[in-house]
Amino acid sequence: NGYVSKAASNVLIAFGKEIEPMMSWVLEDTESGAPFYAMQILARIGATHAIEKIQTFLKDKNINTQMTAADCLAQLKAVSAIPQIESDLANLPNDKNKEFYAKSIQNSIDALKFIQKQNDK
Repeated sequence: NGYVSKAASNVLIAFGKEIEPMMSWVLEDTESGAPFYAMQILARIGATHAIEKIQTFLKDKNINTQMTAADCLAQLKAVSAIPQIESDLANLPNDKNKEFYAKSIQNSIDALKFIQKQNDK
């Protein structure tokens, strides 16, 4: 149930940085959907230490996980991830939702490039 997952995420986010080690550990559970939620929680609490682990999900077989990883990296201001995200954009699955996937991932790239430009000033 999406409402239960969202409520659980909100409770964990309330713990702030204290929850970071546990959520980083959850990212290693590739047999469940838990990393999908852990990435979002880590992004919301500003867990920049998790950037490298989150980047690995850009290569996930599930495009929704890839999009979430790109979005979370944008939230974490991980400008170093731009080349990898751009590479993923070029290798999207060719199906009826390709335009949606491309728009979502491009939004993350645009956000990161904006951050990069602000940092360069």
